[in-house]
Amino acid sequence: TISTNTLWDDKVYIGDNVIVTVASGVTLDITNVDVIFGSDAGIDFKNGAILRANNSVFRPCDMNAVWRGLAFYTSNSIAPLGLINECTFKNAKTAIEALGTSSTTLLSLDLRITNNLFADCQRGIGFNYVDFKRSITGNTYMLENKVLPFSSINTGSINPPKTTAPTNQNDYYGLFSNYTTFHDMIGQNDFVMTSDQTTGDQMSYGISLYNSSNPVIASNKLTDFSYSITANTTNGVSIEENTVEWTNLYKKVIPGQYKFHITTYYGQNILIKGNRLYSANLINTNPGTIQLDGGTNGPSTPTWKSCGIGIVTCNNVVIKQNEIIGIETGISAIGTNPASTVSKNMFISENEIKKAWYYGIYFRSYENIDISCNTIDMELKTGRDATGIGYFNFSVDGINYVHPVNVGIRSNCVLNTKNAVYCYNIPAAGTTNIPKIYNNFCYNYTRVGFENNGFTKVSTSSPYDLNRNSFVSNNSLSGLADIITDVPHPLFGDYNYGVQNVSGSGSITLNNGTNGNSTASCAMQSSTNANSLNATQICDYFYPAQSSWTPNGKVSDWQYVGLDPSETIGQPFDLSDPVYGSVTSIESVLQKMFDMYPVPTKDKVTIAYNLEKTDNAFLEIIDIQGRLLKTVPLTFEHSTVDVNVSELNNGVYIVRMINEGKTAYYSKLVKQ
Repeated sequence: TISTNTLWDDKVYIGDNVIVTVASGVTLDITNVDVIFGSDAGIDFKNGAILRANNSVFRPCDMNAVWRGLAFYTSNSIAPLGLINECTFKNAKTAIEALGTSSTTLLSLDLRITNNLFADCQRGIGFNYVDFKRSITGNTYMLENKVLPFSSINTGSINPPKTTAPTNQNDYYGLFSNYTTFHDMIGQNDFVMTSDQTTGDQMSYGISLYNSSNPVIASNKLTDFSYSITANTTNGVSIEENTVEWTNLYKKVIPGQYKFHITTYYGQNILIKGNRLYSANLINTNPGTIQLDGGTNGPSTPTWKSCGIGIVTCNNVVIKQNEIIGIETGISAIGTNPASTVSKNMFISENEIKKAWYYGIYFRSYENIDISCNTIDMELKTGRDATGIGYFNFSVDGINYVHPVNVGIRSNCVLNTKNAVYCYNIPAAGTTNIPKIYNNFCYNYTRVGFENNGFTKVSTSSPYDLNRNSFVSNNSLSGLADIITDVPHPLFGDYNYGVQNVSGSGSITLNNGTNGNSTASCAMQSSTNANSLNATQICDYFYPAQSSWTPNGKVSDWQYVGLDPSETIGQPFDLSDPVYGSVTSIESVLQKMFDMYPVPTKDKVTIAYNLEKTDNAFLEIIDIQGRLLKTVPLTFEHSTVDVNVSELNNGVYIVRMINEGKTAYYSKLVKQ
């Protein structure tokens, strides 16, 4: 036991099975020191002990041996604290470990961990029951040698006993937490798995969080982990701007195990934004197929083993602006049932998914989900089912069935697929709303552009469920169908471009022919009905209201989305007023409440208007540089007014009506 302030220098050796304890209030300064440990040796900092470690090395005496690590805990409510900066940890079971008492008695830890190297440690950093005050930045976790005898370390040698390890003591972790509250960022760290992973049952995790809250995981780089970033039963997660990759060296395959770059389970209020996920080596080399219309519980077990982003039973999730390249399935979101606990509120928008094998986006059994403005370019190959967007609704237990509402697939670009958009509802689930399929651009599909398999509840009046999509196939001469429905119920659509062939047991009625088309970002036609733009073509809107396709709230640029406040837990969600597409607002009301004629004109225009009330109402005429040229006061609520424009130069102007200090209507004026 070290009971007075102590400064170590040069080299310090701690023998086999020796645990050095730094007492309460005592400072241990380890600067420019080579600290050498015997087998199962370590240092404990307890009850207000202080560590200052700079530019030092912590390693075993035998470079083929292992040591326990540094542990921080308290038995008297006074937490240890310190700084660990620019140090190297070699061959530790858990290099830095912090331990509280229980999920209700967290260790309040003020420990700065910056710019360190964790080399060949089974776990770099481990927290259990911790309220962590600082950031974790600039560190590198690297594993090259997996044959070290970590199992020889006595995991009960810490008082309180070591409990941060997960069930499988053979797994590897860069950072592991359980019941931990984070107050600052886990950022700008490198996690690299360079060891041979083709043998043994060990799994590797870059960052793995259990039962934790409010972590911000940003700007890290993770290479060749089985699970790169995992958050299980963790709320308020923000995962942003990370780079995650599987290189050609990664060949880890364990039967029955799936590999995820980013995955979250059973959490709430989750943001996954701006990450780059890449695979140079696809895990499943079998090109097989996925049966889309499988048995009692829906599709057969998919053959894919790797996934970019996986969501399981989480509520209030935003997945936005991620780039996912070369992974078998880009994004997978699996909800819960029965209906009493159905998962809610998923927003998947503006992601770019390239060279996926089986699914670009796969989701099932969710309520209030919006799949919008994504670009999906599949790796199309003969003999493999490549589906751009697949939506499935069925029961896990075969008894209780979900009847999700507010499911939308809109304004997506889906390229080079076998099935562009596929929707499956198990027959036993009964009457279920078909998703709203709006404004998608489906290009070069070899089987079908859109298929409805089992959804029986469809809209029989405008707006229909299949609206303003574009279907462009390079295989129409072979007799493929652009649209398929296999339920004995009619399917209605409006303004769908390029439909040549339809098929199925139910009738398909397409109104307005090809008089409209998708305005998705990749769409390759000019719009034939420009004035029909509406809120469904705007990317930053959440799921529709049940009665019609109207936005509930606008998602801001980073983490907030409009939700029912009663549904939020932990990290707050900002409720915003509905924001509607300006083109829709103008075109729909101008015809009824604001009319200007003649246009173009030479000398005057007549404006008819209808206001509920007038409060300092007036008209403005503005040129294209934004300069105000003329103001005309409005006295009455319902009237017409003649405006002399003879003095204006020929050109284009804006006529704007201001009422109650806000723009009520505006329109374009052409003066000849």
